[in-house]
Formats: sequence, structure tokens, C-alpha cells
Amino acid sequence: MNPLQVLTPRGHTFLWLGIVAVLCGMGLGYPDVTRIGLALALLPVAMLFISRRRTPSLAVSRVVEPSRLEAGQNAAVLATFTNVGRRRTSPYLATETLPRALGASPRFLLPSLTVGADYTVRYPVHGHLRGSYQVGPLGLRHRDALGLTYVAVRLSSTSEVIVLPRLFPVGGDAGLPASQGEEGDRPLMSALHGEDDASIRTYRHGDELRRVHWPATANRGELMVRQEDRPARRRAVLIIDTRAEAYAGSHPEVFEYAVSAAASIAHHLVANGFTLHLVSPTSVRNGRAAASIDINEAMDSLARLTLERKVGLEQTMSGAHALTAGGCLSVAIVFAYDRTDIAKLAQVRASGHEGRALVLDPRSQALRPSEDGPAGPLLHSGWKVATAGPDIPLSRSWGLLGGKR
Repeated sequence: MNPLQVLTPRGHTFLWLGIVAVLCGMGLGYPDVTRIGLALALLPVAMLFISRRRTPSLAVSRVVEPSRLEAGQNAAVLATFTNVGRRRTSPYLATETLPRALGASPRFLLPSLTVGADYTVRYPVHGHLRGSYQVGPLGLRHRDALGLTYVAVRLSSTSEVIVLPRLFPVGGDAGLPASQGEEGDRPLMSALHGEDDASIRTYRHGDELRRVHWPATANRGELMVRQEDRPARRRAVLIIDTRAEAYAGSHPEVFEYAVSAAASIAHHLVANGFTLHLVSPTSVRNGRAAASIDINEAMDSLARLTLERKVGLEQTMSGAHALTAGGCLSVAIVFAYDRTDIAKLAQVRASGHEGRALVLDPRSQALRPSEDGPAGPLLHSGWKVATAGPDIPLSRSWGLLGGKR
């Protein structure tokens, strides 16, 4: 950093006035003027040297209460500063870095701290919009007693604040299927060769051979495998469309509605005994789509969800196919953009198992999509389909999906 940049406007004035006075005093033969000029010029230089030695050694930690807040909810940040240096710190004016979505950046005075001492500041944040936000880094500024120099320091520590999607009322169970997929089927209960209450089921393509239960296989005349975990919950795959090109031209609240609808349906499914898989381009890339997730992880993933450019449904569908092949309840939230892409989505539903689709179509006011529209391939493939959007209560759209096709 250029040392001159540490000088305040007053410091620059003292420095250049001193230099001019020295030159004039020497040129005109006035020693007193020269001495005054030297004093003026050396004063900011001395303050510059002192201020550079006073660069603080501070550690900052933050606790956000709560760290996960709903849209529209307030939270508090507790920032604790600890002097980890070898000398007492000077007072500093601190400015926290906050995204606009969390409110205005707070300013506060950080007092002088002895070695090992700490100081805690509490300030509020407001979750205006869904998302994942970084609080920090924090900037510190200090001026010397004469106002000639200042020290500017950035403490790089940051903390995450997650603003969860809004939740909409979904209604009753809306005719949810009683049993869907391998995690909802009761495996054969066997007690062969001392394996009391063992969980055995029919072999499926892709099962590891080490899990084959040979006594049960010999007894039943077909290949049987051990079910390592005896699941008793139904399984649902929740697919959400994040194509930026699809939502282009519509209002931003349509995508926010889609995320909130996914969060609301996720809550509803988990409350009704389903294990949940969340499928989006992000979860497919990081491998999380294949694992069942609890509702807190699902909400965090949806809070971080953003629109993605140059991403089609192919990647999302490839991740969904592997999950739906064994049978499950398939739930899709898709924008009515491209009939060809939606036709690929229609193939995800496993034969004999239920598929429900909420089609986001701001152009349509009808609750039931037309078979000639973008959602036609879903209807022709046996999906239950309803139009959804910010102007339609989610409970109406979801309730329609609960009836007969």
C-alpha cells in the first residue's frame, strides 16, 4: 500500500505545506521558516509510522440467532472481537458488510482492548428474500489523535445466514398413495439359520452380490438379498425446474413461487411419512440427489437454489431416472416452456407408480392444463397435472392432483 494513501486530507495538507515552507525558508534564507516547515512535514510522517505499528491483531467470530430464518423474519448477529496480539488495541470504527437483502450495514465503535480481552456487539438483520448470504468481512478504521492518518483493516472472517423459502398451505393428504417404491414395500421377514427378524427382499438389478441371502434364495427358488436397513417409509422424488431460459420473460416471483411450492410440498410429504429425494441440476452435480434428505437439509438446499443458464432438463432427468426406476411417487415442478423437454420429464415416472406435476404457466388461468399445450406429454404419459403459479393457491393445485386423473 502507498504510504501516502494512509494520510487523511489534513495529513496531506500538513505534509505539502511543510515541504513548501522548507523550500521557501531555504531559498529565502529564513531558518525559522525552514524549522517550522520541517515540523509540519515530519508530523504526518511520524503519525504514519506510529499508525502502521498499531495495526491490530483481532479475531472475530459471529453467532447468528437463528442461523436459519424464514423470509420476513428477524435475526440477531452476535459479533465477538478478541485481541490476539501482544499490545493493547486502539479504538476503531467498525463497519459490517451486509447484503442488501439482510438490511443496512451496521456501524459501531469498537473500544480499546487489552491483550486477550474480547468485546461483543449485537445487531439485527432482516431476511427480506430467500437465499444464502454471507455476513462479513468487517472493516475497521482508526484515526490518530491529530486526524493526520488512518488505518483501514478488513477482518476476513465471514458467516452464513440462510433465509428459508416461504411456506404455503398444502391442505390434506390429497390422496397420497399408500405405498410407493422400494422404501415403502414391507420386505419379507425371515428367521433362517439364526437370523432372527432378518429383512429379506427380492434381488433387484444393481444390488451387490455380497448381500445375497443364500438360505432364503434356496427356500424361495429366486434370488433374495438382505435389506440392510429395513425401511418403513414411502419414497418420493421431488424434481424442480431451474432453467433460466424457461423463466426468462416471466416475473421473478414465478421462480420464487416454484421454490416455495417445492418447500411446502417437501414439508407435506415428510409429514405424511415419505423419505425425500430432491432433484435439481445442483443436487445431481454434487451427488446429493441419490441420497434421501431430511426436511432441514431440503430447506437449506432450496434456500440456496438459483436459476442456471444453459442447463436443460436432460441432466436433471438423468439423476431422476436412477431414483424412480425402483418405483416411487414422482413430483415435478416445471415451467411450461418447451414441450420437447417436458416430454423427457414424462418418461421419468416409473410404470405403475404415481407422478404429479405442477406446471408453471403464467399465461394460463385454467387449473387443468390443455393436452395441446406444453404439459400435454405429461398428461399423455399418465401424470396427474395441474397449473400452478403465484395467482393460484397451492392448496388448489395440489388438491387437484390428489383426485383421479
